[in-house]
Amino acid sequence: TQFYINRVIDRANKRSIEETFKKMSFIQKTSGEELADALRTSIESMRKVTREGDIIKPMDISSSIANSLTSEKRNFSLSTGYKSLNERLGGGIMNGNLVILAGRPGMGKTTFGLSLAENIMDNLGKEEKILFVSLEMSPEEIFAKRASKLCGVPAIDILISDTLNEKQIGDITMSLRELHNKPFLMNKTSPLSVNDIEGLIDADEGIKCVFIDHVGLISPSRTMKGKSTNDIVSDITKNLKQLAKRKIPIVALCQLSRKVEERGDKHPVMSDLRDSGSIEQDADVVMLLYRDDYYSGVTRKYWEPSELELILGKSRFGSTGTLKFDVYFGTETIAEKAM
Repeated sequence: TQFYINRVIDRANKRSIEETFKKMSFIQKTSGEELADALRTSIESMRKVTREGDIIKPMDISSSIANSLTSEKRNFSLSTGYKSLNERLGGGIMNGNLVILAGRPGMGKTTFGLSLAENIMDNLGKEEKILFVSLEMSPEEIFAKRASKLCGVPAIDILISDTLNEKQIGDITMSLRELHNKPFLMNKTSPLSVNDIEGLIDADEGIKCVFIDHVGLISPSRTMKGKSTNDIVSDITKNLKQLAKRKIPIVALCQLSRKVEERGDKHPVMSDLRDSGSIEQDADVVMLLYRDDYYSGVTRKYWEPSELELILGKSRFGSTGTLKFDVYFGTETIAEKAM
C-alpha cells in the first residue's frame, strides 16, 4: 500500500543522510563550498526518490481498476445498516473517505456514531475489526451504551444503579457476554493526536473502519502549538483525510458552532462548520444532526422515541438531503423511519 511505500522512501532518505554525514566526517580539509555541494547532492537525491514514489503511471491506474472489476470481493464501501442512508451515500461509507458527523451537544452524535459502528461491524469479514476512539467517554461508558442496546437496561443504570433486580442483572450479564468477542476495538488512553491514532491502526492490520469521538478533543501536533483553534482543527482534519486515504474510512464526530443557538431556526447548515478549520473542504461526507425535542423542551420517557433528522450537507459520491430516524436514548437504539 501507499503507506508502506512511504515508509520505504522515508528509510531511503534517512540512509542517504547518514551516508552523507559519514563521508563528511572523514573530510579533514574540506572547504565550505565543497561541503555545501555534498549537502545539495544528498538533498537532490532524496527529492528524486520522493518524486519517483509520488508518480503513478496511467497503466498502473488502469490496471488497478481492471483488476477490481474481476475481484471476487468487490467492496468499495461499508454498509451503514440503514438503507436510505446507503442510497444517499452511493452505496455506503466509501473506502478512503473522511466522514464528518456533526451536531450541537445533546443531538445524539455518540449514540448515532455507535449505531453506525455496530452496523458496519456486523457486516465485516472474518478477522476484520472496527476501531472506536473515544476521547470523551471512558471505555466502560461506551461499553455500557452498547450493552444497553442489547438488554434494554439504560446505560446509566448499568454503570451506577444499586437497585437492579435479578432479571436486569441477568440480561446485562448476557449482553456483556454477547459483546465479549465482538471485533470492536477501543483506545485505553486519551488524549491522543492523529499520529497516536495512526499508531493504533498500525497495531492491528484487521482494522477496516475508524470512528473518532470527537475531533475537538484530538491533541494538536507539536508544530501547531500556539496556533489558533481554526488552524489546529484544519491541520487535524487534513491529517485525518490523509490517514483515510490508506483505504480505511474514518468517521469523525464533531461539535458545531454555538452560532446555531443564535438563530430562530436551529437546523444546522454547512456554514456552521466554517469556524471549524477546513472540515467542510477536507470531508468527503458531512452529516449534520438535529432534534427538535431538544429545543422545544419536550421531555420523553426513556422508552419513547425522539425524532432525529440527519441532514446530508455533502456527499461526494452520492446525494444530499434529509433523512429521519427514531432515537431511543434510554436503550441507545436508532430506527430508520419510513420516508
